[in-house]
Amino acid sequence: MAILLIGFILGGMFFSEKDVIDKTKNQQFTKISLSQDDTRITNLQFVDSDLSDGSVEFTFDAVKRINLSGKVNDPEIQNILTYAMLNEQNPGSRLNSINVMDTYGNLIPDKDIKDALITVVMTDENPGVRMEALKLISKFNYDESFKQAYLFVLLNDSSSALRIASLNALIKAAKSGYQLKQNDVELVMQKAKQDDNNYIRLKSKTLLKEYN
Repeated sequence: MAILLIGFILGGMFFSEKDVIDKTKNQQFTKISLSQDDTRITNLQFVDSDLSDGSVEFTFDAVKRINLSGKVNDPEIQNILTYAMLNEQNPGSRLNSINVMDTYGNLIPDKDIKDALITVVMTDENPGVRMEALKLISKFNYDESFKQAYLFVLLNDSSSALRIASLNALIKAAKSGYQLKQNDVELVMQKAKQDDNNYIRLKSKTLLKEYN
């Protein structure tokens, strides 16, 4: 299996609350130690700033750059890649997260990965990211959740390339013996009549023939 170095994907990771509490108990935070530890403090908020008793209480985010390596099928690596594809602001990082799973993973997706990819396909604002997620799920075993994602894209996506890819996935599944429910067929019939892309209208009719 390929080994993945993913420092390029995530700009930083937040310590968990337990990590921060443990560190404040066992190690004094100073300007020097923070610099040496490559930890950045942000979002400092005072909970109790009454200094009459000589004490102060505040919360903060401790951010630290992480360099992590491991096999792509490692659950820890997959969790980070899944988080990145859903939450990274940079579309290039979201795209890289999907491509790494696609290229190196020989992936057998669990529910979290499937749900994340479907969410990306249906909601990501970048059509290139949506397309890569769609290509990846098309390599997995067809199931009801993927069918619903394909139908959603076919009926709603603004990109004709994505609509065509979803339609082709549905046609392939139909030829392999998978069935659409009657209400699904009716939706495809509507698309066959109304889509502004001639190819999609034609291929929608091809899909419908599989059920006649």
